[in-house]
Amino acid sequence: SIDRAKQSAKKYDIFVGKLQGCSNKFCIVLNDLTDNLIFTNGCYRIRIYDDKLRLAFYKFLFTKETKQEKGPP
Repeated sequence: SIDRAKQSAKKYDIFVGKLQGCSNKFCIVLNDLTDNLIFTNGCYRIRIYDDKLRLAFYKFLFTKETKQEKGPP
């Protein structure tokens, strides 16, 4: 079998889809109980330790520009 879900998660981690057309899909982990959370390798895991930077990135994820992903030229 192929192990495709290998990324563990911690509170405040952000997971963003790697596939074209999916980068506007994301998950923000806000739960303390992350022992059983495993994410697919098809996502980028973003871990920002600074609270202000993390909140700014959350805001960025919800902007109109982020939601309108552009494909290749």
